[in-house]
Amino acid sequence: MTVYLPIYANNQNKNSEQAFFQRAPDVIAVFTGDIGRIAHTLKKAEKYPSTKIFITGVYAKNSLKTLLEKQGRDIS
Repeated sequence: MTVYLPIYANNQNKNSEQAFFQRAPDVIAVFTGDIGRIAHTLKKAEKYPSTKIFITGVYAKNSLKTLLEKQGRDIS
């Protein structure tokens, strides 16, 4: 029984890594207000194109179009 426990734990660890860290995220939440957050989010969105992006912010004049234009990206 003592040998089985570490083997079982190792298998469970591998299963969790596959379940949580190898799949695309359902959503990427980004809190605006610091340099590089939007750019990092867009890179992750390119890696996981089916993932939704949730952007929060306090500046009312920002829109998806203005945020993408600031990053040098086209809205399409």
